[in-house]
Amino acid sequence: MEDQVKHIELKIREVFGDIAHQGDPLQQNLFNYLKLDDPEKAEQKLTTIFSEVQKLLDQAGQSSSEPSSDGNRPSSDQETSNKTVLEAGVRQLVTVLSMRHNPVQSHAVASIICKLAESNSIPAKLLCVTILTHEKLKPENSVFWITAFGLMKDVISGVDYKGVREIMKMCLEVCRQLPTELKHSQVACMTALCELLEHICDPNAALLPAYFVVNELLKLCPDYQKWPHWKVSRLLTDFVENFQRAAQLLSIVNRTKLRPVVEHSGHNGWSISSWKLDSRTLKFGLNGSLPYSSELLAPQPALLNHVLRQPYSKEMVCAMIDMTKKKQRCSVLEDQLITLMVSSLHVCHATDLYNQNKASESAAQATDPAATAATDGTSQPAPSSGLEDQDDANAGAGSGTTAMDTSVATPSGTSSSATPGATTSSPSSASSAGAAPSSPDHYPCPCHHLSSLLIHFVLHQLINFPALVIALHAKLQKLNMRVGRDHLMWVLLQYLSGTIQKNPFPEFLPVLRLIEYLYPERTPLPVPDYTDPSCVLKSSAMCILIHILRKAQAEYIKTPRALPPAFTNHNELIQSLVHNPQLSHIASNFSTTPSPDYRIALLLNAFSTNTEMFHRPILALTEGIQSSQKSTVPMPGVNCVAHGATVPLSMTLLDSLSIHVKMSLLHNIGQYITKQAHTKSTIALAPALVETYARLLVYIETETIGIKQFITNLLPVVFKSQVWGILHGLLEMFSHRIHHSPPHYRVQLLSTIHHMTIPLNTLPNMTHLHLCLESVALRLISGLGNSEVMSSLARLSPDSKTVISGESEELNKVLVLTLARAIHVTGFDSSSDSARWCLDFLRAVMNHTPHTWPTHTMQCFPRVIEEYYKQVPGPRDTHNLKKEVDEEYCKWKSMSNENDIIAHFSRQQQTSTLFLCLLFKMVLEQDRVPVEAYKVLERLGPRQLMSHIRTLCDFLVLEFSNCALGQYLSKCVNTMNAIIWVYHIVPLDRLMLCLALRIQEGSSKAQVCMFIIQLLLLRQPEFRNRVNKFVSENMPDHWNHNNWYEQHMAFHRKFPEKFSPESLVGGGGGGQSGHHQTLPIYFTNVCLRFLPVLDIIIHRFLEAHQVHKRLEMVLEQLGVLYKFHDHPITYLYNTLHYYEGRLRESPKLKRQLVAAVIGNSVKPKGWALTEEYLATPPEEITWVPKPSYYTALIRRLVLAQRGVRVFPHGMEWRFSEFGNSGTHALYVTCVELMALSVMPDTVAENLFDVVVKGHCDIPARELGEYINAVALVLTWLPESYWLTVHHRIVNLLQCPELSSNSPPSTLDIFSLMRLDLLQPCVRHSSVSLTIALVHAFWHHSSLSQLGRIPQLMKEQIRGILETEAQLVCLFQLVGPFLSRFSVDIARKVFDVTLEFYHALAKVDESVTEFMHQDAICDVLYHIKYMFTGDSIKPDLEGIIRGLRPDLQRRLRFITHLNLSNIQAGPTGSATPTTLAPSTSTNSTPSSVSGAACSSSSPAMAAGISPSGNA
Repeated sequence: MEDQVKHIELKIREVFGDIAHQGDPLQQNLFNYLKLDDPEKAEQKLTTIFSEVQKLLDQAGQSSSEPSSDGNRPSSDQETSNKTVLEAGVRQLVTVLSMRHNPVQSHAVASIICKLAESNSIPAKLLCVTILTHEKLKPENSVFWITAFGLMKDVISGVDYKGVREIMKMCLEVCRQLPTELKHSQVACMTALCELLEHICDPNAALLPAYFVVNELLKLCPDYQKWPHWKVSRLLTDFVENFQRAAQLLSIVNRTKLRPVVEHSGHNGWSISSWKLDSRTLKFGLNGSLPYSSELLAPQPALLNHVLRQPYSKEMVCAMIDMTKKKQRCSVLEDQLITLMVSSLHVCHATDLYNQNKASESAAQATDPAATAATDGTSQPAPSSGLEDQDDANAGAGSGTTAMDTSVATPSGTSSSATPGATTSSPSSASSAGAAPSSPDHYPCPCHHLSSLLIHFVLHQLINFPALVIALHAKLQKLNMRVGRDHLMWVLLQYLSGTIQKNPFPEFLPVLRLIEYLYPERTPLPVPDYTDPSCVLKSSAMCILIHILRKAQAEYIKTPRALPPAFTNHNELIQSLVHNPQLSHIASNFSTTPSPDYRIALLLNAFSTNTEMFHRPILALTEGIQSSQKSTVPMPGVNCVAHGATVPLSMTLLDSLSIHVKMSLLHNIGQYITKQAHTKSTIALAPALVETYARLLVYIETETIGIKQFITNLLPVVFKSQVWGILHGLLEMFSHRIHHSPPHYRVQLLSTIHHMTIPLNTLPNMTHLHLCLESVALRLISGLGNSEVMSSLARLSPDSKTVISGESEELNKVLVLTLARAIHVTGFDSSSDSARWCLDFLRAVMNHTPHTWPTHTMQCFPRVIEEYYKQVPGPRDTHNLKKEVDEEYCKWKSMSNENDIIAHFSRQQQTSTLFLCLLFKMVLEQDRVPVEAYKVLERLGPRQLMSHIRTLCDFLVLEFSNCALGQYLSKCVNTMNAIIWVYHIVPLDRLMLCLALRIQEGSSKAQVCMFIIQLLLLRQPEFRNRVNKFVSENMPDHWNHNNWYEQHMAFHRKFPEKFSPESLVGGGGGGQSGHHQTLPIYFTNVCLRFLPVLDIIIHRFLEAHQVHKRLEMVLEQLGVLYKFHDHPITYLYNTLHYYEGRLRESPKLKRQLVAAVIGNSVKPKGWALTEEYLATPPEEITWVPKPSYYTALIRRLVLAQRGVRVFPHGMEWRFSEFGNSGTHALYVTCVELMALSVMPDTVAENLFDVVVKGHCDIPARELGEYINAVALVLTWLPESYWLTVHHRIVNLLQCPELSSNSPPSTLDIFSLMRLDLLQPCVRHSSVSLTIALVHAFWHHSSLSQLGRIPQLMKEQIRGILETEAQLVCLFQLVGPFLSRFSVDIARKVFDVTLEFYHALAKVDESVTEFMHQDAICDVLYHIKYMFTGDSIKPDLEGIIRGLRPDLQRRLRFITHLNLSNIQAGPTGSATPTTLAPSTSTNSTPSSVSGAACSSSSPAMAAGISPSGNA
């Protein structure tokens, strides 16, 4: 091979003449001769040299590639040799060129080399690379430099796109050789290089996609500040800035101002992909390296901060920064938590000052009422503290904090006395003038939520505690801030007290330094008032010091600092409590003490890590609610008593305890219950213990030892021990007292209940417990949130389906109804995977309990469920049921021997379920239940009883259908009432549930069934009396009251409940003896058990429009029960959403339903519905709200999202159905809008106009928040509302600004679409505002809403496209959501892309000239390399070949198009002067074989990472 290389080099030198031999005059004067000779002769000489060189190169290639002796193709070694020889020849040619110092001679050699490249004798790419790497390519060798770059410009069209990209990168590196200050002789060199770069970047030349060029340029210089040379900076900057238009088409308008809602499930409801941030920089994950706006490229701390300050946000925060399964430190999370802490301290300080002022005013009024009355008339409402503006200010500064609104802190109180250096210049200081602080009202104090965040993130190793304290200390010092210091100490105490025993002492030294800074007083602080719960806040720093000093003592570490003098009095107070003999008495009787005494809390918080000092007070506190003395109190039922403690620990005391103490208390209670279960005690748990246990489970900080231990450990232990009274009480507690729990725990509990039910069927006297299990399961199923159903149930094994009941048809039907509701609201059935999962789930349900549905119910189902049940066989024919009952009843009457009767009808239960029907006829005819019937019932288990109830329901429908209104009907009703209320054979709630869910096909049967429900509920006074009594004497805010036991017992004394026939509990008929003991009832009664059944009954009434009048009567009589509904707004939202089509024609019923559910609440006025809505009489169904009404609704949501208090002060969010005011505001807004009698499209249009027409009245800095709020509301409304978004898009594309074929020359479509350039009250503002609203809507949207985009483009948009402005607007509308498509619905990416090409082809036929074709083509290349690859290339080839030549040329790399095959058209663009050989231009950018569903695969194939780095 070396010989061949030398041979080719020698021959080339011989042809051109070896300049090294100076003795040959012919060689020295060859080129001078060519210059002076006759032109024809010179051309002939050049042609001769070209032919000789070409012959040499061809011979070298042939000799190297000759086939082997066996006739096979050359080996790899031969190919390598061929390549080496060719490279040597090219290198020699470039060397010959570099040695020509005469421009004419150099040009002659270059022309020969150019012809060689054009004839494919030498590869153009090899030639260019050889020139750029040649050692003589230096500015000093100007002739060679200029000629070489000119030569490359001529031949580069023969290089494939990858080669052009490499050449461009090498040119930029070569550019650095030129000095900053160019000499006159170097200007021409720079000009030659710039011309080559201009040619590469020229879109008309189509050498490579401009997308690759900008990728390399931004990789080289992301900030446009450090280009290789100032001479090329203008060229490169202009090129990148021209690409900003393509970046604009891929950017979501107003994205940095969009904010999610955080629900209890820990996420925003639909998809987390819209809110993803980089875990290191907090930047958006933008696809591709494009010149996005600086706003989008900047970190987004305000977004993370917004989510952080919401309760139940831990899971969403981890998902946003992709830390769900990682355990590594996240510095940005630390920074934002510190920022949130500082912001919260301002709020806490403002709240303290406000409370102090209020307390002073109350004291003054008590001492001198006249003086206070005199000042009341002159006092004015204090202005807002201005904290609502803090979000914008901090976001601008990069901190991203928002104001937080708090109710009175519990424990609350002021920070310690004014401290030196304490800053009061914060926004919250305005509250000192008397204004209520504007802070989030979701917790008694924002610091409670901070404690939960701190503990969670530190335990998951996302935050380093010492580093956080050090950074917080530095920030407070920088701000010279000490306000709210007691609250900060309370936060740190929560973490420190629970972890100090497990971590080394040095980790807590930064806390000591922080305390020294925050408490610099040299004189002791005053002793806190221990009758005020704020004393625990004021003493929290001292408690921390006690924990740290004890840790040092235990590890024999000498602390370098003495106790700060500020804590002398605090220390003396706490130390005096250690041996206080009264403390045990105070702890044991805390709940019953008239005046509160929080010294027990101080002692527990200070010594929770000191076993010797902690054991006595915590044991006394526990015994106070256990009542281990011999005293007992009666419980509802027969022979049922419980331990005597009835008053639970108050929420104020529990709030005053540190998390470590709460966990210890939970542990003690759990151990006590376990001990009681093992000993099988016949005395029930004390009511105070059960209520306190429920209150402790509310705290999300104790989730691991609380809810988790309760479900996974405690319940199974109690069930295994078969202590049914304790099991019943614990299930009651969870069902009626635990308002918020993670969905996976609720699903786990549901599975546990189903497993418990199976063995209970074999045990006697289990009717009551079985009823309890079904009631809890019913509440768990119906309480699943829409976004929780799929996410929670889909986690289960496809084979197990443990949430499906093996025997209860009713529970499984409710599960199907819940699934249908969730699919309807979220639209998950749009995904094929979800639809497949849904069908598998329905098949599993049918395998356990086969059933079907009436037509009017299936009409409301989502399509995937409706189609499945249409294939299911119809219901069992009940026409012969009445005949069968009559035959069996004749047998009953004909049999006289008691044993024969019992034996016959007991054996019959295995095949027949008619016995309750027989009982109905017995009571109907004899007004009594025979003794033999009781004995037959005794042999029925709970499972069989439910089967008989189902048959009884079918029989009642037949019986009532055949009887006319009159005396017989009344007798039938009286008979059923006797069976329910006198003989206690059938529980009311079970009967009503069965009636509501039975299959009554046909409108007549359905009406009869609903008529029976109405009669049994309303005609007789038994149930109505119970409802009225319970509602009038009880309150739903149980957390504020400690006398639930007295009220509960008073109701059960007046209306005692029995869950089995009278004889089975000691009456006549030979059942159980008088010592039978029923299960203890702690919380429930027939009214509360009926409430979830009433929810289902209302839905069944809504499905049949013929019975709407009956529903109005039911709501009028029983609607007051919704005073005790756990989730009234959620239920109302789901009902109005699911049955929107049915209720649209019944506005009066809709308003009555809203009034029944919300109007009966005892919450303060304004907690849900607006004053304007409430002021409208219910009968005025023609009321049409004004635009100001919609503006006020949206403004309330904006303020709630911002953290400003917009709801009454009495809202306790920990026990509300929503954990924060923002989510609550969103749901009540949607409920109120759906309750209007206005058509859905009218409501949606008015919501749009809040921004589009009312933006002039909105402050400019708040406009983004209003857009976010409107989009949120539209996203959460039914389809009939949000379809207006599609109509607005079509109207936008048809507006004169976009649809005109001759728009004004001054109208720039890209400027028109930018919201940041919006000017108030301008003519064209609607375009940018509409785009911003559409973007916000799709950013928040569910997968169903997002998945409708391709259909919208195909069916409604494609046909109206005629102008380039419309096409650009379409790209702007849809382009930014391709990245979300690729993550959430990957298959839709291809549909959207194909529609983009169809739209381009449609407009290409209509317009004569494209003004923005480069930006459009750049976006199409971005789609190819980021999302689709070559997956749909066959579909695109035909479309691209039909476009005009300019577009074909620009898009030729997407398909196999050669420049030679593109016909030159009558366009204004320049035609490339050099055509590349066909063999060199066929190559297209690398693509992915097969479907490319991820954004990374196509990009990696093209050499680009998803972030744009090659």
